[in-house]
Amino acid sequence: GQYDFSKYDKFVADCEKRGIKPNFVLGLGNNLYGEHLTAYPDTTRQAFENYARAAVNHFKGKGIIWELVQQPNQAFFWHPGPNAKDYASLANTLLPQLSQLDPSG
Repeated sequence: GQYDFSKYDKFVADCEKRGIKPNFVLGLGNNLYGEHLTAYPDTTRQAFENYARAAVNHFKGKGIIWELVQQPNQAFFWHPGPNAKDYASLANTLLPQLSQLDPSG
């Protein structure tokens, strides 16, 4: 539940000065939850959702373009294997929350 976005704050401020909208990927993976980039088990998925909400909330109002996970069809990212239903479930649950936190994103 503790996040340090400080190394991105200057980057976002510099982009703002130049009229650039950064594209940030909300990617899976945290070595506290295992070695794979995955949304399994549910504790890992919940941790990812918490991180995503914290990131969007931290940068709200900056007009950042948010991407939810790169290449969800790759086995490297989804264990035990790619699963469109699980990705859609994550997107359908999380994206409305993120849009509500930051309509500018």
